[in-house]
Amino acid sequence: MSQVKSLLIVDDSRDDQRLVALLFKRSLNTSCFGSFIITFAATLTEAREQLSKTKFDIITLDGMIPELIHGGPGHLLIPDIQKTQSPESVIIMICGVRADAEQGKIRGAHHAFDKSILAQSVKFNDRFELEPLRIPALNV
Repeated sequence: MSQVKSLLIVDDSRDDQRLVALLFKRSLNTSCFGSFIITFAATLTEAREQLSKTKFDIITLDGMIPELIHGGPGHLLIPDIQKTQSPESVIIMICGVRADAEQGKIRGAHHAFDKSILAQSVKFNDRFELEPLRIPALNV
């Protein structure tokens, strides 16, 4: 039996949180990957709280959380992730601005994707199932 995997999605937009979750549900074929649990955080503070109490296999970070007090660039969480999570945890930046993706990669993110390409790449068939996707990573 496969182990349960955990995913933390850090994004201030509920729509973008749902989009990322939907893409992961589609791309992580549960028949071969096992089941997984998705946790959401809308602020850096919420993300830090989640990171302090849960071990995640995959963490996606928005490029910028615009909240005045609890916001900032998502890559600011990477040191917290490196301190609290397993070295095998995968960090993915999902950014609208290339500079945020570059900073994320410099600080230790494993992958970076352009948020607008993700949104444009989502296609449903007539049964409202996601079509196969080919999403290019940012070359940073």
